[in-house]
Amino acid sequence: MYWAHFINLFQPASKSNDFIRKAVRTCYQPLVEVLEAHPNARMTINVDASLAERLDSLGLESVLQALRRLAERGQVELTASAYGGAVLATLTPDEMTSLIERNTQSNAALFGDIYRPAGFFPPEMSYVSGIAPVVRDLGYRWIMLDEMSHSGTPGAVRYDRAYEIDGLGGLKVFFRDRSISTGIMYGSFQDADGFIAAQQNRPGDGRFVLTGTEADIYGMRRTTPRDFLIDMMESAPVEFITASEAMERFDTFEPVTPVPGSWSTWDTLAF
Repeated sequence: MYWAHFINLFQPASKSNDFIRKAVRTCYQPLVEVLEAHPNARMTINVDASLAERLDSLGLESVLQALRRLAERGQVELTASAYGGAVLATLTPDEMTSLIERNTQSNAALFGDIYRPAGFFPPEMSYVSGIAPVVRDLGYRWIMLDEMSHSGTPGAVRYDRAYEIDGLGGLKVFFRDRSISTGIMYGSFQDADGFIAAQQNRPGDGRFVLTGTEADIYGMRRTTPRDFLIDMMESAPVEFITASEAMERFDTFEPVTPVPGSWSTWDTLAF
């Protein structure tokens, strides 16, 4: 079974410096230490550039240095996004482009040459159709959305296949399994067996799942998800892969026209 897990590191500009220090102490530093201790675990991570700048300015650059090391050894894939966690759905194409390029330029300055994102994470996974052409024109190979953007119906995404946005010249799209992602967030899975059983009940053939969460759940808001992540790394018959690696495991891609949505779009969750 392949598991592509995505984690987003972001804090609003309104958060105090003490809050940022607490986030590093209780969440970000322990999380990168877990990854460094489990070199076979690979995943996709977004670091909002405004947060990266604050970490650097506060002398907390050890998190960035650890992520750079993880990226250099191929364990972490870093994504592109929009600066400051800006929701793109209400912006013009020029405004979107400006925020995405600002995020890319800042992260490239902080991470160095290893920051070469192949994919794009729209903040909040908030999506409208005007975002995809901008992402394609900036040269990204894929975009990550919530499963509700597939067709507005929970459970419609199948994880025995891959998707590309219809009419956009090969721009691939990943849909986050929101039910299992939410189960991770709320500690619904006590061990690897529970996770695997839940995944096998979802559409597809049980070979592949893509999930996504905010980083805060791994120590800031709760600690159970971090313990679960460690258990998965140490005992589950699962191969951790990045989103780009998941894309490479498919030869054909089913065309789809995503609908507006976000990872906060209401639906009925299984967990």
